[in-house]
Amino acid sequence: MTLFLIAVLAVSIAGMTSLLVLKRWELTTGHIVGGRARPALGAFMYRMLAWVEHVLPGLAREWAAHALRLMRAALHRLAALLVVFAERTLEKTLGLLRRTTQVPQSDSQASAFLREVSAHKKQLLKSSRKRAIYEE
Repeated sequence: MTLFLIAVLAVSIAGMTSLLVLKRWELTTGHIVGGRARPALGAFMYRMLAWVEHVLPGLAREWAAHALRLMRAALHRLAALLVVFAERTLEKTLGLLRRTTQVPQSDSQASAFLREVSAHKKQLLKSSRKRAIYEE
């Protein structure tokens, strides 16, 4: 690690020294190195900066919105799966309770209200095509 840092420092020193030597030469001779390429390079850098300042943030917003839509869809699907899982668990538990629970039998008559509810339930079972209400 230390050797790497020393090598980076040496390259930095050599680069800075060569840059200072080049600038000194330009100032003393009046010649500009790459003088013709500077306007084209400046225009290119301007376009790159405009892309980084305007286009890249727009792309980032679009990607974030897309990721948010995907996360919302995944969360919606997960919630639906959890509801289905909870429903199945409750159905299995209810089935188990029905099989294991003994209902005490009584010879007495049900109340008038319960007889009315039972009659209404039978009527619904006859009229319903979907069989939404299940009879025990």
